[in-house]
Amino acid sequence: MMFWEIGEYINSVVLGNKRADYGEKILPSLAAKLVLKYGNNFNAKNLYQMMLFAERFCDAAILPPLAAKLSWSHFIELLPLKSDEARLFYANNAAMHNYATKELRRQISRKAYERREISNIELTG
Repeated sequence: MMFWEIGEYINSVVLGNKRADYGEKILPSLAAKLVLKYGNNFNAKNLYQMMLFAERFCDAAILPPLAAKLSWSHFIELLPLKSDEARLFYANNAAMHNYATKELRRQISRKAYERREISNIELTG
């Protein structure tokens, strides 16, 4: 939850929900200051991932139950997924079945969500 809160704070307060050039200039400077004070977990790459995390998991109501069962590594695996539905599907499955990060990665590479969607269409069609 802390990483989500940091990402949300940077997105809304520091960047004022603006992106592109402004964020590219601010993020490295902010990261350098945070690394000096708090360590390497706050480098620019990690800050960007925190921002993406807050952006892609914007429903704060569903996040606490997932965050209680999933690690930061799990969420990193989910960030590149294009759809909110796919992210939630994989997150919920990983939490429900206690997937390790490696198993979550395997489920994503096997396209479990997409295959489920195809079988649902075939069943209803």
